[in-house]
Amino acid sequence: MTKLREDLLLYGKWMLNATGYLGGQVEVTSRCYQRCAYCSSWRDPAHLGSWSFYQMVELFEDLATTPAFEHLTWTGGDPQAWEEFERTLLWVAEFPCRFALQITTPLSLPVSNPALWRQAFRDVRVSIDAATVDGYKRTRGVKLDPLQILQNLEQLAHPRVATFTVVSPENLEEIPRLLELLEPLPLRRRIFVPVWGVDLPAAYWEAYHTLRQRYAGREGANFGEGMAFNPEHKCWVGAVGFHLKSNGDVYPCPLVGGEAVATCPEFKLGNYFARPHLEPFRQLFMRRFASAESVASCVDICQYKQCQLNAIGQLASATCLALP
Repeated sequence: MTKLREDLLLYGKWMLNATGYLGGQVEVTSRCYQRCAYCSSWRDPAHLGSWSFYQMVELFEDLATTPAFEHLTWTGGDPQAWEEFERTLLWVAEFPCRFALQITTPLSLPVSNPALWRQAFRDVRVSIDAATVDGYKRTRGVKLDPLQILQNLEQLAHPRVATFTVVSPENLEEIPRLLELLEPLPLRRRIFVPVWGVDLPAAYWEAYHTLRQRYAGREGANFGEGMAFNPEHKCWVGAVGFHLKSNGDVYPCPLVGGEAVATCPEFKLGNYFARPHLEPFRQLFMRRFASAESVASCVDICQYKQCQLNAIGQLASATCLALP
């Protein structure tokens, strides 16, 4: 049985008490230098776009008025391909921000101002799916030496870097070598997850679980595990988090919001550019998706962290919190 994270138990009580959003992520642009084999973002014409500098400023000022908000992630596309990246980052570095900002990026380009990144981003998550040039071409559709990414990472010298690897049939054989390359680096975490959003043969899952049994915990590696969403429970994720598309569309989580995987339009809550205040979207989620039946279509794509939130939301709704 998987142990629930203790911080998530408290989040469950916050869900019930309508405290407000705790975390979220925004696809700052749909532009990307990669053409990943299993990513839908660059193939999705319905959500092409980029946030303007002023729209991002408006979002930060909105979140600054949300007392419980803790964590925002910039993702994409690739944030490094965002036209407003440098300008916005300079502004963020001076903004009296109460919440933490993270960036998720392939880091395929050298960082021009490492000190600015270290000042503005509390966390950096680097996506790297291969250990060789050929492997990178198979998984990400472009020719790039992963050693260049690791060099960019070392030059950045950020104190809180995690790597994120999607394990697919195209890179299964490269994972041991990738672990060797990552081992000497001062990383916060080395995260490996199975590819999601597509049907894969039993042989893939057998190979993935073999990797997980062999390497989980070694060199600080963390291999994601399957965790089934209980279809009898309602969804609680959108009560504490949001996912904003590059065109401003609002979704309750990155899975139905199509971060890399296909977007589920039936879960769209509205558009932030048309209504630049997040709290009404959270309230709309609570009204519209208040039953298990209303989220039945996303049961199969629900992932580990979202499942944990749903489990503790259900637990919090059925128990009392005893304070010491």
